[in-house]
Amino acid sequence: MNFIITGCASAGKTTLINYLAELGYLCHEEVSRKVIKKQLLQESSAVPWEDTEQFCHLVFKEMAKIPLPLSKSPCFMDRGLPDLIAYLKAVDAAVPPEYYAALKNANYAPIAFLLEPNQAIYVNDSERQESYEEAVFFFNAIKKTYQLLGFKLYSIPLMPVGLRAKFVLKIIELSSSSKYISC
Repeated sequence: MNFIITGCASAGKTTLINYLAELGYLCHEEVSRKVIKKQLLQESSAVPWEDTEQFCHLVFKEMAKIPLPLSKSPCFMDRGLPDLIAYLKAVDAAVPPEYYAALKNANYAPIAFLLEPNQAIYVNDSERQESYEEAVFFFNAIKKTYQLLGFKLYSIPLMPVGLRAKFVLKIIELSSSSKYISC
């Protein structure tokens, strides 16, 4: 099953994904960071803090290349298609129908893991230039969108990454659902 780990920027998603990968789980890195790096090198405005709509379209194209197999073994995604839908809705942009079509075929588990905003650990870098307030704004849009799309969200508490991983794996173990999201 393909589990999405989502939430606020700089909340520890990538750290958690990397830890799960070290444990031997199949994990997919955050596509948006790769797109941002490329766009910055090209001096393009297709970055989330300048042209969110164009940025989302570029990320969507890259996400479409990631194989999401039907498998009983957990596979973890650093963000997912619902994040793009949330970002577009947050800036009052139209969500292209192909985003919803791709979501139907994405084989995502019906549960997703959410990392909450925490100003104490929030840091900016070259690929994360939005303010903490902007990050929280998008976090709220992400949370709402996942809920509207029918995902059951589990908030991951702020604790050491090993405990976060155990928390995620325990939720998966306890989850009796093997159904996939249908939008």
